[in-house]
Amino acid sequence: MNDLGVAPYLIGSTLIGVLAQRLVAKALHRLQSARRRDDAGNARRRDQTLAHERQRAALQAGRLS
Repeated sequence: MNDLGVAPYLIGSTLIGVLAQRLVAKALHRLQSARRRDDAGNARRRDQTLAHERQRAALQAGRLS
């Protein structure tokens, strides 16, 4: 970049900016992947809880009648 006539003080700032953007993009990608896994796990646990509540209600209804 020096050969292209870019001022030396701009080169350092530009490289720091580029590295920061890449790091943020990588971090966001990892967070999104982790969130998708968490959401899938939460949905599975919610479905299991609902199924258990239905079974419990059915058992109680059978005992009451």
